[in-house]
Amino acid sequence: MDVSCDTLNHPIVKKTQVALEKGDVKPIMKWVNKEKKKEIHDLFKKTLIVRNQGKEAQDIADRYFLETFVSLHLAGEGETYTSKTPAGVVEPVVIEADKNLEPVSVDTLVKFITRKIREGIHERFAKVKEAGKHADHNIEAKREYMEAYIQFTHYAEWCTAMLQSIQDLITARTSRIQGEY
Repeated sequence: MDVSCDTLNHPIVKKTQVALEKGDVKPIMKWVNKEKKKEIHDLFKKTLIVRNQGKEAQDIADRYFLETFVSLHLAGEGETYTSKTPAGVVEPVVIEADKNLEPVSVDTLVKFITRKIREGIHERFAKVKEAGKHADHNIEAKREYMEAYIQFTHYAEWCTAMLQSIQDLITARTSRIQGEY
């Protein structure tokens, strides 16, 4: 599974950095399960004290807090944390999803996701139509048509199956971690 919140430009990391700058842990506590809230709260207080010891101390304290915070957050989701990865590797859909939380509108995110699916369907459909024009010319053209047809129909099936799998995963994960936060 791609765990993108271990990247330096993931929204959870950015919001944690803002919390450190403002000295307010409350906005980020929602990402930590109940058992770890005291640990994070205590570490946050200590981090704020160390941050006042100069720029280098601030950088080290912030890094340690971020590493610990993301590690505990991921552990609460049943994921493993290895280390922070450079900015720029967050999936565009994660950035879109987070942006849509601010104005409390999901329309842009829905358009982003459906555009990707629509583009995939249209691309494969165009290949089927083009290959179909030549399918009766020879056996190789028939094979090209069948390959395009298979890619088109499988893509549609995979999109549908993926959506169902996502729903099943969310349902299972929600029931597993419900009550931890």
